Amino acid sequence: MKNLIVFIFALTLTSCSVNAQQSADAQKLTLTGSRLPAIRHVNDMKITGDTLWFVYETEGGYGQRLLRRAIIDSKNLTLNVGPEMGHKEDGYYVSYMPYPVNNCDGSLLVTSQDNA
Repeated sequence: MKNLIVFIFALTLTSCSVNAQQSADAQKLTLTGSRLPAIRHVNDMKITGDTLWFVYETEGGYGQRLLRRAIIDSKNLTLNVGPEMGHKEDGYYVSYMPYPVNNCDGSLLVTSQDNA
């Protein structure tokens, strides 16, 4: 969990580098929303606006990658984590290996290893 917060901080700093200032102020964010499982490995993270997208593998997940998004509320210093994306009612997933990609217009697209 601590590693996730460190990664989020690093990505937040790099996403704000366009409007970089001489000093940086680190803030601790409180996690809210959906509960996170035991994360073994974070594969990818992207920030678009106030939204953090991250792909991760869980302990005992056999390499299955899961996609979630979290809304960064810099006013209230919270990170609101959403549910797993692409999880269907029958227990299966829409994608086995989701890859978030920043589009030219600033939006985020999600592709999959299955889409090759």
